[in-house]
Amino acid sequence: MLIQLSQLNENLKNWQAPYTIFGDELLLIEQTKKQIIKASKQYCGYHKNITLDGLANNPWQELIQLTKFIDLIDGKCLIIANIANGKVGKFSPIIQDLANQKADILFVLPKLDKTTKHSVWFNALEKNGTCVEIHSIDNAKMPNWIKHTAKELALDLDNETINWLAYQFQNNLISLYQELQKLSLAFNGQKITLADIQTSILDVSQYKAYDFINACIAGNKNLVVKHANFLRQDTPILCLWLLIEELILLLEIKDKTKTDSLYNVFKTLRIWGYKEKNLTKALQRLSIEKINYFLKQCYKLEKQTKGAEQHSNNLWESLQLLCLGIAD
Repeated sequence: MLIQLSQLNENLKNWQAPYTIFGDELLLIEQTKKQIIKASKQYCGYHKNITLDGLANNPWQELIQLTKFIDLIDGKCLIIANIANGKVGKFSPIIQDLANQKADILFVLPKLDKTTKHSVWFNALEKNGTCVEIHSIDNAKMPNWIKHTAKELALDLDNETINWLAYQFQNNLISLYQELQKLSLAFNGQKITLADIQTSILDVSQYKAYDFINACIAGNKNLVVKHANFLRQDTPILCLWLLIEELILLLEIKDKTKTDSLYNVFKTLRIWGYKEKNLTKALQRLSIEKINYFLKQCYKLEKQTKGAEQHSNNLWESLQLLCLGIAD
């Protein structure tokens, strides 16, 4: 069956293997995997990771052997089968057979396209086991996720603080989770005020350089201005280099999509999650001509930082205006 992530807790009360989780939000995939492993301890004595693809025979043979092996001490094993590219190739019949056996396996897959979701092997997993599609958390759902995660980390947060965190960490779930972990260690169950959290987070805000560029690529001018205000006292070099990398990447994607689908290009370049969403927005918004123009402007600013051209009075202002132009 195909269920929502919110239904998984109830489902795990009645073990229904094999389990399959797939999606593009790496943090949620990892958390869901741990949730299933924890529940499996009632039925399986231990677990083992194995990496599969659609080409190599040996890992698939090992998978078959593991499903037949029972440890005299620990009993059954939960096999965590990681298929990073989501391709099973000629080994589709093995998955179908294991699904029919209701084997104790957790398949971990990336975001799947429509064709894969309708494949024979995936249908077998859906029919005989439990499939969970992991969706990225949009800004509207972020406060609920923070509230749930804070509770797990023994953090006492009020709604004002939760909403502030949701706004502060838009499209950056991993950074948010890391900050919540730090806060949990720092305050150790004590009551936390919004001022405490703001001070703690603003003291470790170097990651804002990445958020500044992400906002620019995503076309979010309000966030560009907000993050620029945090970074104004720092050197713009890191931001400039990150921006140049993103623009070059956009040109590469534009070139590759002349002969291949955008989905396949993202898979080839190992781009997923919020980065995939941001780049997709930029590709829709920016032509090749515009990207090349902005790239030339970046190189001019880079020369200024190296002293090759007369340095502007306010390099940050120039960089911010450039990023606002890209975001427009």
